[in-house]
This record gives sequence, structure tokens and C-alpha cells, in this order.
Amino acid sequence: MSGRLTTLSDRIKEWTQFHFSSFKIDFMSLNRLRLNLNINGGIPERTPYTELTREKEAELEALIQDKSLTFDTMKIVTNPYGLAPLTAMAVFHTDTPCCLSYTVKGASPDTDYRHSFSEPVTTHIAPIFGLYPDTDNILTLELTAENTVIASRTIRIKTSPLPHPLADSPDGSFYPFWRDCAGDIRYFLNVPSSDAGLTAISDDRFLMADARVRTRTGRFPLPTHLYEFDLLGRFYHTYYIGSGIDEIYGEREASGNFCIVTGSHPRENGKTMLELDRQTGAVTKASAPASISKNGAVQPRTAIERSHLEALSSENPEAFYRTGRSLTETAYAMCGWLSAPVLYKGASIQTAAAVSQEYMAENYNMRFFVSGDALYLTTRGGELLEILFTKYDRIYQLDLSGLPQEDDRYDNYAYTMAVPFTEMHSGTYSIILRFTDGGQEVLADTVTLSRTRGG
Repeated sequence: MSGRLTTLSDRIKEWTQFHFSSFKIDFMSLNRLRLNLNINGGIPERTPYTELTREKEAELEALIQDKSLTFDTMKIVTNPYGLAPLTAMAVFHTDTPCCLSYTVKGASPDTDYRHSFSEPVTTHIAPIFGLYPDTDNILTLELTAENTVIASRTIRIKTSPLPHPLADSPDGSFYPFWRDCAGDIRYFLNVPSSDAGLTAISDDRFLMADARVRTRTGRFPLPTHLYEFDLLGRFYHTYYIGSGIDEIYGEREASGNFCIVTGSHPRENGKTMLELDRQTGAVTKASAPASISKNGAVQPRTAIERSHLEALSSENPEAFYRTGRSLTETAYAMCGWLSAPVLYKGASIQTAAAVSQEYMAENYNMRFFVSGDALYLTTRGGELLEILFTKYDRIYQLDLSGLPQEDDRYDNYAYTMAVPFTEMHSGTYSIILRFTDGGQEVLADTVTLSRTRGG
């Protein structure tokens, strides 16, 4: 009898540890809360990358339905997804199946950028790579049927200057780009990557950690936002890892789950390997990094070196085209708030006189914006002690007091923290910031959270 009781107790303990660890979250309920959450107030809003992709995809889909677009009247959409300014997309229709090929004229004959689409189609949705920045690019297009050229034309595509310098920033981030054999920039992604670089996964996509959005940890500031995207600038998923992203590994199998290394605890130096469900962001396994690496379950990550995509495409520009040229039904989503900042609930408190966002920017170098289901706070240094969200009957507290305050790495550059609203009750909240020197400021702008029924 005692043996059976011991076994049952062990099973209960094992079940509890599996379902109630910091990495086991009810993602179904969490996603329902996220989708039904509306955020209003005076704080500026920014469109999340996944939502930007969804909006651009809808615009392109409407364009594709226009059957009046022929080879002679085709529509050229520059930077079709808003994040890869040296790309374009040609959209048109033909009466019979044809193949499209094009050449972007280079500064010299050996830098001409050519590509041919091998599948004959009547609806042409053709991504165009290899454009120069700040240039009136010359593009020659040809239509072939049964290996015979049936039509050709030359057009010009004007591009803007690059929006950011390409040099590495002080925090180790870089904007992914590609140079041709003459050293000229022919590809640029307007999203800064952390020093982990880009990690190639299946379906010709990549994983990348956002260099700007970080969290303070017991070791050093780590990025928290992980993106799944392709080179055309489509962002398919955003995964939030509140404890920070230390390393990004490859997939267990093609189109399957992938693994990252995160901190075991914000105040500790330990590491944990997490296997993430690619579709939901849910953790299917958590273990020590060595335990996964030793048994060969995960291949070493295939990173794009800091030579910025040359390893991928300098000898094989075709790699850009494996992003696919057909629009598909895809869920562009934010997945999970894994190990999100802890928000404690309590009674409301008295607040001081309110100040403007401009005041916070001028006096504290702090800036705020709302994106998706979170508040983002850009700051510098480790002087922030806690953030309070208060209304008449409730307070949510993000406690930063136990995190490192003296590390000068936090003083060297600005970083952005993300605070989720998904688990907060509906209502209008004041935002209070308290500092290590005992100071306190209250934002004049409030945030109103509301949820719709259903979903």
C-alpha cells in the first residue's frame, strides 16, 4: 500500500511540475484574451510587424483580383511588405500560362541581377530583388512560352535612400543587408537584429531576435522578441520570451518546433533550453541546454554570419526566391507571452501630480508606445525601480527592484522593455514610475483596456 501511495504522490508531483512551471501557460486562454483586447489612450501606437504583414497582404490580395492588369499595364509595388525597401513585386495576368524573367541592370555587366521563374502561370505575383538604394533602377522583363520569348519591356523602379546606417550599433545589433560582388548594397531589412544574427529554418524562413526590445537579467540585457520572417519582409510570428533570448537554435525537424536558450530566472545566471511550438509559441519541453545538445536532438544553429547574407546569397542569388511568390492563407500572429514580467495585484494608491510624455522624454530620456497587446518603455540605465498600473480598485506592479542596478552595460545604450496587458482587468489605468532614488512620476496620459465578448 505504501508503495502505491508513493507512486501516486510522485505522479501528482510530476503532473504539477509539468503543468504549473513558469514555462507552462494556457496559450488558448491567453490568445483569446489577446485577440479580444482593445487598448486606447494618449500613448502613441505602433503597428506590430505581424499586423503590418497582414495589412499589406490584404492590399496585395485586392490588387491581384484586378484582371485588367496585363504584362503591359502591370502594377509594380515597391517594398510590398514595408520592411525590405530594396524589394518590389510585379502583379499582372496573362491569357495563357507563361514564365517571367527579369534583369536588374547593374553598375557593370557582372553585377546585373537576373532571375527566371520556371513555372508557367497566368496570375503573376513576382517578387523582385537586387535593387539599388536611392536609384532609378532599370528593369528588363521578358515573358516566355514554350522556351520562346513572346513579350518584353523595360521599366524603371525608383528607390529611396536607406533609412538607417549599416554600421553596427553599440548594443551589437545590425540591420541585415547584402552586397553584390562590387560591394554595392542590393538588399536591406529595416529591422535590427541582435548579436545572435539570423537563424535559417525550413520553408525558407528565418528566426531573428529584435535588438531593441530587451529585458534586464542577472547577467546582461537580453532581447525578448523573436520573429519568424522571410526575406521579402513577411513576418509570420512574434514569440515573446520575457526571461530573454540567449541563443537561437534550429528546428528539431523540417517545419517543426525550434529551440532557444533563455535565462532560468531573471535574477540568476542559469540557462534553460526551451522547445517552442512553431504555431502557438507554447513550450513543449524545457531542460538544461546540455541535455538537448548532447543527445543530438537539435542540430547546431545555421546562422547567417555578420557578413550580412553573403553566406546565403553571394554565390546563389536564387536563395532569395525561395521565399515563394504566391500569397497563401497564413496566420500572422503574436504567439505567447512566455515568462512575461510578473504583475502583482493589490489595492489602489494615491498618486502625485501628472506629467506629460514630453516631460519624461526630456528629463528621464524615457519614451512610451503601445504595440499589439503591450506597453513599450524605452529607457537608459537601471534607475527604474517599478512600474505601477493603477485604477480605483486595483494595482498591477512590475517589480524591477531585484534586478541588477549597477551594471554599466545598461547605461551604454537605450533599450526597450515590453509590459503585457493580457492578464490585466478592463478599466482605465494611470501609469506610475518609481525610481531607485525615491523619486516618482505619474503620466498624464492613461491607458484604457476593454475586451469584446466572444473569440
